[in-house]
Amino acid sequence: MGNSYIIGIDAGTSMVKSIVFGKGGEELAVSSRKVELIIPSQGRVEQNMDEVWDSVAETIREVLTMTAIDPNDVAAVAVTAEGDGLWMIGYDGNPAGNAINWMDSRGSDLCVRWYTDGTATKIYGVNGFPMYPGNYLCLVRWVIENDPELLENTAWLADCKDWLKFKMTGKVSRDESMALLHDIATTEFEPAMIEICGFESVKDKFPETLGCLENHAPLTEDMAVKLGLPAGIPVFGGPFDVIACAVGAGVLGEGDASVTIGTTTMVALGQNSPYVDSISPTLNNGFPNSWLRVQGVMTGTPNIEWAIKNLGMKYEESAKLNNCSIYEEIERHISTVNPGCDGVMYHPYLSPSGERSPFVKPSAKAQFFGISTEHTTDHLFRAVYEGIGFSVMNCIDLSQATLKSLRLIGGGSKSPFLCQLMADMTGLEILVVDGEQVGARGSSIVASVALNLYPSAEEARNQCIEIKGRYTPNPELVEKYQKLYKLYVAVYKSLWDTWDLRAEILQGL
Repeated sequence: MGNSYIIGIDAGTSMVKSIVFGKGGEELAVSSRKVELIIPSQGRVEQNMDEVWDSVAETIREVLTMTAIDPNDVAAVAVTAEGDGLWMIGYDGNPAGNAINWMDSRGSDLCVRWYTDGTATKIYGVNGFPMYPGNYLCLVRWVIENDPELLENTAWLADCKDWLKFKMTGKVSRDESMALLHDIATTEFEPAMIEICGFESVKDKFPETLGCLENHAPLTEDMAVKLGLPAGIPVFGGPFDVIACAVGAGVLGEGDASVTIGTTTMVALGQNSPYVDSISPTLNNGFPNSWLRVQGVMTGTPNIEWAIKNLGMKYEESAKLNNCSIYEEIERHISTVNPGCDGVMYHPYLSPSGERSPFVKPSAKAQFFGISTEHTTDHLFRAVYEGIGFSVMNCIDLSQATLKSLRLIGGGSKSPFLCQLMADMTGLEILVVDGEQVGARGSSIVASVALNLYPSAEEARNQCIEIKGRYTPNPELVEKYQKLYKLYVAVYKSLWDTWDLRAEILQGL
């Protein structure tokens, strides 16, 4: 086999996984560990940095045992992880404190202030990334203003993948996929960002930023012994999970697009230029002269999980009787409900920190609309599914992208009902990408191209990515959902000021 195995690491918000990929991108084995979120108070979401690292180390050792491959045949370790948030590394190499997760809302007031005083607009004009409370830059500024003692103990202001690469190599650096102090067009550091963000006191705490193909360092001898891998093999740090998932789905250039339906609903649109609009984040996707416009609706499948937990008792009981999963039972019921749910609509803005795509609104909240006595839980559940679809339509509509198909990945891609619904709502052919570990595959593709295992990113895509399912839209339903989409947008726009009023009243109670 030679040195052609790559171990991909995917450190997500709730799960850490290690995957062995063979030549051709085959997923040979997967080991996973659940990691816990820490909720110290309402709106605050943190993670134990050591717990995340320990989970990575455990899963690497376990996946090597599962495959029984010769460790000397491992070419590299490729890390992807959740983006944004703030992972602070102390001067002693240990965590300076808990990581602040990207879902944290402590920066909401600061975020509003930055939009009000024009700071957010200036930032977007440089890095192409809209502001939201869990954004890395927003959280750095929040810590400067609210926890200076924590900063005194912090050597590096990093993110999750930076932390994991540091643990394995002793080197701290960032990759271009999260180069938020850089000019999106030139990919060069922009000194004006230090002044715009008020970062003069911490400017020496930002890690060096390298291109995704160059952002690697050798595995240390101590870590080689700990993990059971050869010392000196390169450990790649990035791109972060949104970009890695897009690359792992095959989104490389203009006209390519993917939708990840998982913890978030992430729409990624390939670009051959650093075009930015007034809405979407634009990021480097890991390869030269290649960018992604991404829009991440804060919550995807958690909307369905919330509905099951609070409204799904009848489905749980009937699923047991029919010896099937609760999702199969739900989809059997809601497939009999008319598209459009006979007037019931759901907006999937379930995150405590509001919404970030395709608009930024920290006070935004989920809601059902249009319920009457004729409606049942079947209508409500179908409305939740359609709400996820409408959010994807909203992202594509506001991006003004011209697309023929969407590559679908994430947990939602396992549902034939949801795949067909996405086709009927967007009017696009849905291509379901084969494989479970798409994010880790994306970071492994970046590593494999950097190591010249493939001559180009396009050749790596051709060799490593297969389409396992296709769903064609029903023209009659496409027309119906286009009309309903106008109502979806009108409802949330009518609630814009009402959401703010709700937040103001609740804060004063």
